[in-house]
Amino acid sequence: MSLTAKRLFGIALSSVFILSGCAFATAQLDLAYVPEPAKKSPLSTFKPMTIGLQVEDQREVDKRDRVGDKKNNLGMVTAKVKSNKEVTVVLHDALKNELQNNGHKVVNMNELPLDLIISVRLKRYWSDGRIHFFDVEMIAAIDTDITIHSPRNDSIVALKPINGAFRESWQIALDGAFQSALNGALAEFVRNFSRDPDVLKAFELAVQQKEQVKT
Repeated sequence: MSLTAKRLFGIALSSVFILSGCAFATAQLDLAYVPEPAKKSPLSTFKPMTIGLQVEDQREVDKRDRVGDKKNNLGMVTAKVKSNKEVTVVLHDALKNELQNNGHKVVNMNELPLDLIISVRLKRYWSDGRIHFFDVEMIAAIDTDITIHSPRNDSIVALKPINGAFRESWQIALDGAFQSALNGALAEFVRNFSRDPDVLKAFELAVQQKEQVKT
């Protein structure tokens, strides 16, 4: 096959990858993280905590209405990729599920007393596809800044970025490819959160403060 023929074949193939599956229709995704009950993280090693959890959307304003864009082989946007549920709710529910699966209780912010308050500032929740010669590489990323506050002594016990990223290859980039990549990034985000040394240290300090109050 000549070089020109290969290039034409690659262009045609790329068009199939991107344009398959209603490329001009908005994609509606079901985004969620549900932990396996038998699989625990290091968070389970601490005595049960009562936790307040809040998520604030600080993404770029022009990207808050979607989690990606469908594109054709020329890189032109053909449709939006949206979540059926607000991504701040998706992120809140994912962390809540992980915390509760590891023995902790997540309550409303006005329910007292709280052992910890976890505040999440969402910076990015996005997916994209990169066209290669024989496949499409789906890439997803979730970026946040997290603050963990101790109400018992009104102090910040952790302040840091926590992110999640995921990538996988597809021969045909249907709507499910976006959903799979984003849910993969969400699972990685939760995993990074639940194993982060600073997060674990914050829980350790909260346990110590709670024990001091009892004594």
